[in-house]
Amino acid sequence: MKISKKLTYSIFLVITVFGIYFGIGKWAEHKIGKEIQKISTDELKIGYENIQVQLINGSVTIDSILIEKNKDLVFNVETISLSGISLFDLLIEDKLKASDLLIMKPVLIKKNLKKNKNSISTKSQSDKKFSVFIDKVTLISGSYIDNHTAINNFDLELSNLNISDETIYSVIPFDFTSHTLQIKDLSYKINAFYTFSIPKFNSSNEQIALFDFSINPTVSRSEFSKSIKNEQDYMKLTGESLIIKKPTVHEQTKGFVIGADALYMDYINLSIYRDKRLADDTSVKPLYSKMLRDLKLKIHIDSTSIRKSNIKYEEQPDSNMDSGVLEFNNLDVHVSKISNLENAPYTKAHFLAYYMGQAPIELSWSFNILDNTDSFSLEGSIKNVKDTSLNSFLIPVTDVRTKGVIDEMYYNFKGNDTEALGAMRMRYDNFEIAEASHSSKGIVKILTSIADVVISDKEAKGSVYEDAIKVKRDPTKSFWNYLWICIKNGMIKTMI
Repeated sequence: MKISKKLTYSIFLVITVFGIYFGIGKWAEHKIGKEIQKISTDELKIGYENIQVQLINGSVTIDSILIEKNKDLVFNVETISLSGISLFDLLIEDKLKASDLLIMKPVLIKKNLKKNKNSISTKSQSDKKFSVFIDKVTLISGSYIDNHTAINNFDLELSNLNISDETIYSVIPFDFTSHTLQIKDLSYKINAFYTFSIPKFNSSNEQIALFDFSINPTVSRSEFSKSIKNEQDYMKLTGESLIIKKPTVHEQTKGFVIGADALYMDYINLSIYRDKRLADDTSVKPLYSKMLRDLKLKIHIDSTSIRKSNIKYEEQPDSNMDSGVLEFNNLDVHVSKISNLENAPYTKAHFLAYYMGQAPIELSWSFNILDNTDSFSLEGSIKNVKDTSLNSFLIPVTDVRTKGVIDEMYYNFKGNDTEALGAMRMRYDNFEIAEASHSSKGIVKILTSIADVVISDKEAKGSVYEDAIKVKRDPTKSFWNYLWICIKNGMIKTMI
């Protein structure tokens, strides 16, 4: 049986086409491998196991990629697959366009990586333009480790990734229209004493969400006190959730601007312990307005809410007595306009809580960062304060005991970085002050005895008002110490 010439030519043509297709694929694989070898140096080593090029669907797959830089940076990927490549744009327009980039199990490990101050990127003098555009980028089961951070498992998806000669020299060298990120286990070493842990972290264009996060000390209280020279807060924090709505990041010539519509924190539990047996920290503590004003990073958050939270403060006095305890329970905080932009409005905060679980507290506080004198206003109240609530802190810390009830106390202060002036009104019931033990220091005995005499001369029940309460600020103490001194001095002037 003879085979027609037409069929012979057809078979030859098919074989030739497949040969050309196979040859171009092999040439492309060889070309990619050769380009990788050009990039690889003694400092930057790049290896892989296999390259596959499929011309029909325009895809390139590289398996088992390993990149090492001076043994300080190690990056390995199980598989990178780029599909939907536009050969016309690649060959004619000098653009890389593709539909999908899939990166399977990327692992990045950084060890002792230091920034080289002399190697600042500058734009190339070449007029040649380039760009990369990929419809969808997907990273699956990634991990990241450096000296401070460990991310054991994360998935990331980017839409419309764009890299060009305009973006490559930015701090974030690419643009994208939307993203989703899920992290299942993140740990960050803040310093030698604390670790920040997030078991679950989700991020998208709409919101950033942290769940069951915590800041935990890595040493005990006693070890912490032995490791520091001056008194510092020993802290532990846990939180059920932190939600940031509509987060934004904008790069400007002077840095970044970070913004958000709202920030919500729920079920925060913060415990603070301070050992007063250590030397005082005499460094200057700026007020929050100055801290915001001097912050290099620009921020603007429209509203912030902390809900159903608790704060416990414990202070070890410079004696052998037990520590004193203050607790604020069921705390709700609402803050509007946390901002350090040039046209920043007033920051206003409102606090509601229960002191020691039984006495309702309310505080309103406002300031404006544009005021270089750091002026602020405070007004608040506390009601139904029982002696047991006061004594849990006063007895260990001051060796002073109170008896009776403060039915109501209202105060308002206006101040700045140096002094505050205000007024206070109190209504109390059979309130007394006395030494807690016979071992009280002489000055404590004198003060309590004077207080007993003066208070006894006043009505056992009733309302007392005092204004022109003046307080000088100690710049080595925090704003919260400043607030406490205002209230304490007001109580002393009102009652004695």
